[in-house]
Amino acid sequence: MNSFYLVNEAGTQTAMRFSFRPSGEEGIVTETHPDFFLENMQKNIADGGVSWDMVVTLANPDDVVADPSVQWTGDHTEIVAARFTAKAAMAESDGQCDELNFDPMVLSDGFAPSEDPMLQVRSMIYALGVGQRLSEKE
Repeated sequence: MNSFYLVNEAGTQTAMRFSFRPSGEEGIVTETHPDFFLENMQKNIADGGVSWDMVVTLANPDDVVADPSVQWTGDHTEIVAARFTAKAAMAESDGQCDELNFDPMVLSDGFAPSEDPMLQVRSMIYALGVGQRLSEKE
């Protein structure tokens, strides 16, 4: 959805978006209840694992980079850059993520934010969310 830049050692920027796509066949729970997602993850992990490929899609010259609501159409170069594999899943009450904050503006070397204003908005909203989660624990 949001666009970023890949930045090489010379400072050249290449616009890109990334997504995570299932890399295997996972079963789907058809009866929903409050714990269906956790139960589905645990079953699929027990049946051999759950993984997603991180697919980087490089922008074409005519693609709109600064507006995540504009879909990129046509043929694009796609690169499978990584694989995320879940090896365990636990109930939220047993988790250890309350103090973690996802911030789309905190990037590894070789990446830079695009001009997409939603990146800054998401950064602020997620910071507010982690603050609220932590205040609920007190």
